[in-house]
Amino acid sequence: MRLEDSIDKLAMKMEHYSKSLDNESANYWQFHHKRFKYITRVTGNLINELDRSGCNVERILDVGNSFQTLMISQLRPDLQIDTVGFLAERYKPDGITKHYSFDVNDAYYPDRWIVLDKNSRYDIILFLEVIEHLYTAPEQVLSFLGSLLKPDGIIVIQTPNAASLINRLRLLFGENPYELIRSDRMNPGHFREYTKLEITKLANQSGFLVKDLFMMDYFPVNTIAEKVCQQAAKILPATFRTGMTVILRRMN
Repeated sequence: MRLEDSIDKLAMKMEHYSKSLDNESANYWQFHHKRFKYITRVTGNLINELDRSGCNVERILDVGNSFQTLMISQLRPDLQIDTVGFLAERYKPDGITKHYSFDVNDAYYPDRWIVLDKNSRYDIILFLEVIEHLYTAPEQVLSFLGSLLKPDGIIVIQTPNAASLINRLRLLFGENPYELIRSDRMNPGHFREYTKLEITKLANQSGFLVKDLFMMDYFPVNTIAEKVCQQAAKILPATFRTGMTVILRRMN
């Protein structure tokens, strides 16, 4: 079966599954389903690319499990997909998997890092829609994740684009496009969003090169202004789009 057909089938399965969950989870699927499909395709292609290069992908680590964890585990059931962070049981894949209970903000403290032997490290680490929720400096977090990665492994970052067209227009009209930090310490929202140049600089400072960087509009739009900006972004430079997917490889 073609990769696209497999992903469409998995998305239908997740759509059905989301309706069996609580309203928050169902709404989260509806808001992010295009992104989940996109990152599953990106990850599937990366696995195939690494396999063709002789890297023989065996293990993936997902930082903060969600619908993508289930989709990728079902797309490639031959791989071990482990998780780190706060475990959401409803998104825990079947089969052999390991979870590391670790507050990623504690990457600030090297003595608290998870330590893996070289045979237990990961081919791919998925770091999706997490970096903007952290108050610890990204270079400290990326250095921590790099310690869990095989020498030829890859880190995939997904995060909103701080410099999207809609954000620029909101600032132009005196509106802060970024939400306030929430009073719920378990779900504080976004501490910091990043631009393409910032992510590239932070990756380099952490010992990584940007292999690929894709700017996409995979978030839904609700207001007329958002719809106009999304259409305009299609003909403007990609840096005006709302989402970033960044593929990192370790520097030689």
